[in-house]
Amino acid sequence: MAGMAGTIAGVMVYVAGGMLVLQAIFGLVQWFKPNRVIPVLFILLVAIGLLSSISGLAMTSQTDVPAAIAAPLWFTVLGFVALIIELVLHIAGFRGASKLAQLNRAEFPNS
Repeated sequence: MAGMAGTIAGVMVYVAGGMLVLQAIFGLVQWFKPNRVIPVLFILLVAIGLLSSISGLAMTSQTDVPAAIAAPLWFTVLGFVALIIELVLHIAGFRGASKLAQLNRAEFPNS
C-alpha cells in the first residue's frame, strides 16, 4: 500500500499541473468572453471533488492505511473548506454570467 501511494503521488504532481494549466485557460476564456458554460463545468468539478473526498473518507476506515501515509485531519478539513468556498464562488459566477446574458438580451434583443 505504501509503494502504491508513492507511485500515485508522483503521477498526481503531473495531473495537478495539467489541471492548473487547463483551469487557467478556462479562466482566461471566461474573463475575455463571459458565458454560463464554464461556471457550470466548474460547479460540476467541485461537486465531484466533494463527493470523492467524502467517499475517500468513508473508505479510509475500511482499508488498512498506515497512519504515516494518511493525511492529517487539519489538511482534510482545510480541503473541505476550500471546496465549499470554491462551490459558493462558482455558483456566484454562474449567477453573474446569467444576469449578464439577461442584460445583454434586454439591451440587444436581435442578437
